[in-house]
Amino acid sequence: MADYPYNRYNYQYGSEAPNYGDSPYRLPEKKPDFTPLKRPAPQKRSKEDIIFGCKMTVCGLVLFVGAFCFVSVTSSLSIKQRELKLVNTEIRETQSAINSVQATIAANLNLEHIQEVAKDQLNMSEPLPHQVVYLSLAQESYTVYDE
Repeated sequence: MADYPYNRYNYQYGSEAPNYGDSPYRLPEKKPDFTPLKRPAPQKRSKEDIIFGCKMTVCGLVLFVGAFCFVSVTSSLSIKQRELKLVNTEIRETQSAINSVQATIAANLNLEHIQEVAKDQLNMSEPLPHQVVYLSLAQESYTVYDE
């Protein structure tokens, strides 16, 4: 058991490749060329390229401004529509309250209803004939309609 690590790596002497140093079939060794590559000189831009670049920049700017205006207008329109809906709901609620008050007033202006409230809630009764006092007024003290 103790010999196991030593027997694992058996070296065979004479197994290396022979050296063919001066063989005619061997390619001559070339040293790599380490000279830096030169960049080509930048070409000057023509006027057409510069004009085309300026046109594209202006078009992009116009497109961006147009999109910004569209989003701005759309959002303000959305906000105004929400406000309009709220105002319309308030108007409907107010109109409903006005209608209910008008119906209540119309119901309470009925002479029979007034007599009923006076008798039931206020404990009033109709005056007796000796309690009624008639006044005679001159015609100048009041206005006559439909004559």
